[in-house]
Amino acid sequence: MTTPQMDASAWDQLDQLDRPTSPRRLRSGSAVALIGLGAVLNLGWIGLMIFALAKLALP
Repeated sequence: MTTPQMDASAWDQLDQLDRPTSPRRLRSGSAVALIGLGAVLNLGWIGLMIFALAKLALP
């Protein structure tokens, strides 16, 4: 077997391994909801840190 053929068969095997285990795609609505939730939690955490630092810095 030549090297290009070996490469092709290895890629085929990897492709077959990937297919059954790959998760089903999220519906776009749930993906947007997850991104939105992450953004809200991130902004809340940043706000909390700013608030805590302001409380510590000011007497």
